[in-house]
Amino acid sequence: MQLFDFSGYNEFTTERVPPPADRHSAMRWYWDAGHYKVALGDEMLGVIFGDAAPFGVALTSSNVEQVLAAIRESRSRFAPRDGHRS
Repeated sequence: MQLFDFSGYNEFTTERVPPPADRHSAMRWYWDAGHYKVALGDEMLGVIFGDAAPFGVALTSSNVEQVLAAIRESRSRFAPRDGHRS
């Protein structure tokens, strides 16, 4: 059995959420904070079944620490401590 990680900071997981008053804009990849759309599920299945996709990684005992370190480093670029994106 293989384990995949689709977390981290990338074009899918960092999609901008419309402001609360905006009742007309739709997000491309997510219905809400906890539910992704079929299109993102299809991207994930592509990774699992060997198609090229710009996110997701198969985790192994030899790469899990490296993957976690990359996520931490990406977080520092995406959400700097002062709260402003660079």
